[in-house]
Amino acid sequence: MKIRKTAIAAAIAAVFLGIVGTALPAQAASSDCPSGAGCAWQDSGFEGREVGFNYNVADYGKIGIPGFTLQDEISSVYNAGTTGRWARWYQDHNYTGNYKQFVPFAGRSNLADIGFNDRITSGCFQNYCS
Repeated sequence: MKIRKTAIAAAIAAVFLGIVGTALPAQAASSDCPSGAGCAWQDSGFEGREVGFNYNVADYGKIGIPGFTLQDEISSVYNAGTTGRWARWYQDHNYTGNYKQFVPFAGRSNLADIGFNDRITSGCFQNYCS
């Protein structure tokens, strides 16, 4: 009887571990943004190519990585800034035009929800937008 209970318990444990232990595909998240940075992703849901800044980015089209641009291709943003710094993402170069602003530890996983998808060209933390 004791062997049977052990076998049943082992079978239940194997089924449980098979379900719980199954590896799920990795998911991007706003938590992927390093502490103190303002981050922008190419796709909604904090997916795709990512660029972060510690102070500002005057032009996402000229970020210094050959063949890599996010100008007017950004679909999600997150402010992981510290010390109360608000982050702004602007529609035009050099922190001009319409912008969206986020308090620390806030962002938007889908900029289409607020009519700003694929419209960002520059970004900065408050006091570094010049």
